[in-house]
Amino acid sequence: MVDVSSVDREEALRDFKNSRVRILVATDLASRGLDVHDITHVYNYDFPRNIEEYVHRVGRTGRAGRSGASITLVTRENWRMAAELILILERAGQEVPEEREGGGRRGRDEDSEWAF
Repeated sequence: MVDVSSVDREEALRDFKNSRVRILVATDLASRGLDVHDITHVYNYDFPRNIEEYVHRVGRTGRAGRSGASITLVTRENWRMAAELILILERAGQEVPEEREGGGRRGRDEDSEWAF
């Protein structure tokens, strides 16, 4: 893992806010307190440690009445949180594909990674 100085982090965030940089790759620290209004997509390469972090990460999109999209990769190691994730998606009016419903019973038997 590469350490980045706070000056470099602030410059990267400033460049992102000013649209000089179109893609920002960030750690969990960016899920809270990142005040950028035009984020249209969030890609979660790794599933957050808990469902609250998931909500904060995907909450970076769709701010101020705008819409956005979030893609989260879910592996078998993360499947223990699938039931909570499905509840969050349903509460938000998101479509949950049929094969992912039911608390993950099918997911445990399959050898694939799923994206929500």
